[in-house]
Amino acid sequence: MEKINLLELRATVFRLMMCRNIEDSCELLDIYSNFLLSSIDYHDKLDFSSQEEADAAMISQMIFTKILHLKSAVSGITYSNNTGVKLNRIIDPTVVVSLVRNIFETVGLFNLMFRATDNRDFRYIIYLLWVLSGLKYRQRFEQQAIMEENLNKIAQEKQDIDNIIDEIRNSKIYLEQGDSEKSVIEQAIKEKKYLLHFNGDKIEILHWQRLTETMEIKEGLFDNFYSYFSLYAHPTNVSVFQYADMFKREEMTFLDLTNFNTSVPLKLGRY
Repeated sequence: MEKINLLELRATVFRLMMCRNIEDSCELLDIYSNFLLSSIDYHDKLDFSSQEEADAAMISQMIFTKILHLKSAVSGITYSNNTGVKLNRIIDPTVVVSLVRNIFETVGLFNLMFRATDNRDFRYIIYLLWVLSGLKYRQRFEQQAIMEENLNKIAQEKQDIDNIIDEIRNSKIYLEQGDSEKSVIEQAIKEKKYLLHFNGDKIEILHWQRLTETMEIKEGLFDNFYSYFSLYAHPTNVSVFQYADMFKREEMTFLDLTNFNTSVPLKLGRY
């Protein structure tokens, strides 16, 4: 076996920790993709004992494909119309940041639901609330349903909703809570929320930007980054007027901004 050069290894690790250019960011994306595909191959050989475990594996597959789409977006685009007008190759940082925000949310959800607490009963309540939220949102399509198959599905999912709520309210975790903590869970049920954090004896509903608090990341390191992601994920006035400055020929700002948008979530694994 070839002996590892520790100095070279340290230099490579440091380079990938910093991700100072798009090439380094793409190399790290490849490392994550390779690991995730290996885990997916491993999962394919397993017989899951619960839907919860199967969904955890499916979320890891979603993270894998999202990372591949991010790498594709970072490769850039070019275009020519039928009159010969040509767009030189560019990367749109606002598209990149939308993908990055989605990856941040998916990874954060996976961590909260399957890693953030050692108490399996707590994790299962979060999982049930996640399932419940999706089913309740799907009920919005009831008025548009015409086909008998869809009507039957809606009726079945209404029953599933009732069953899940009963399961939550009859769970040991719920019954052991005081009135104030039960009210938080009831609020989550009513408002279709599922980002619950069990912190000692206290239960609270988190917002997406607070998910890093559950991920063993150095405190304050990613404060306000979700707000930054959201700023560019929507056509805000700021995103529009800054877009005009991204593609000045003499500055090529879009390259630096693209690498910044890509490398920020990659650094989540450093702490």
